[in-house]
Amino acid sequence: MGWRRRLAILAGLAGVLIIVPPTGSASALALEIGVSSQAMVTMALILIRRMSDRERTTTIVFYCMLSPALITSAIAPAFWLAPQGVEWALLALVGVIGGTAHMLLTAAYRPAPASVTAPFDYTDLLWALAVGWLVWNEIPDANLMVGGVLVIGSGLFVVMSAARRAPR
Repeated sequence: MGWRRRLAILAGLAGVLIIVPPTGSASALALEIGVSSQAMVTMALILIRRMSDRERTTTIVFYCMLSPALITSAIAPAFWLAPQGVEWALLALVGVIGGTAHMLLTAAYRPAPASVTAPFDYTDLLWALAVGWLVWNEIPDANLMVGGVLVIGSGLFVVMSAARRAPR
């Protein structure tokens, strides 16, 4: 890895620190969960890409959905609150939307290398900003905007430089 990519990775880390400055105001547990979650998503996407050469999309999605279902079923009895009325419909809707999204994501990783699909992951930040603004009337602050530009820019730089170096 060259110095430019290392610098881009450091810029991305700086962007994260700008978005969530280490002032002690944010819960350390919440930050650890967020970072761990992103690391696990990254590993899952890599596995999906590798498995897509041998497995059908439906098989990959089935096992990706079965694993968390089994894990949460083990701890659910201690924390379970039965949904009421419309909450059942909302849970079903979340399941259908999530399952459909997972099928589409898995299908997208089948023909394309990560360097092609990874830039689309950065639209998550834009969607989160839009939903936060439209649904909860949240206005992004300057830290989020500056940090977001650093994170997205550095991530795209790393992905694009890897794509340029990849054998064709």
